[in-house]
Amino acid sequence: MKMISDSCRWILVLVFLSVVALGQAAPAAEEWQSWSRISLEGPLCDLWRISLDEEFRSQVGGDGLFFHRSDAGVNYRAASWVRLGAYYWHDYHRKGDAWMEERRLHGHTTLRWTLWTLPMRHRSRFEWRFPDGASSHWRYRDMIRIGLPPGWLPFGMSGYFGNELFIDLRDGSYHQNRMDIGFTARVKGRFHIDFYFMLRSDRVSSDSSWRHTPLFGQKLKFVF
Repeated sequence: MKMISDSCRWILVLVFLSVVALGQAAPAAEEWQSWSRISLEGPLCDLWRISLDEEFRSQVGGDGLFFHRSDAGVNYRAASWVRLGAYYWHDYHRKGDAWMEERRLHGHTTLRWTLWTLPMRHRSRFEWRFPDGASSHWRYRDMIRIGLPPGWLPFGMSGYFGNELFIDLRDGSYHQNRMDIGFTARVKGRFHIDFYFMLRSDRVSSDSSWRHTPLFGQKLKFVF
């Protein structure tokens, strides 16, 4: 077991260094971003939970706030290892000097299990998007997240790294990827604070190259 734990440490160190190196290799024109979220979650009954989420994204040293979204929905615990969710998303995002609006309906299936001592999570998500000035369309998002073994970090914190890919179902194109690494700390039982580093990669349609955007994220979650 110790050999597995030591191997996990080296793998996580290599993943972290790789993500940071990719962030440093991003084009100089790309501004660092800051993503901040506030989330509330609580029970409706034994198997159902409700959640509300607010997110703000801004450019560090750039033009400031460029994105705000609200997200609300419910999720159902079908089994100890699977949850089903349905949500409504509404965002405002800046495009040039104008603010655009988008609405979404999205649902997901989340699977949880343990591999050796590593908490594993896989989420399959379908989005029906209604953007301003464009026709509605479907998108698929696939996320895998690997947690650190319990007790690996001090002060009761838990760490993770993960990757999420985005596929436009109109043409099946793989157009975005998000790689992240972070940790979660619980404060006074009901409050959870999440800090992470992410490298967001977007395919540039003109020449099929990728544009990389490094960012830091913070999330405050209150569970009641």
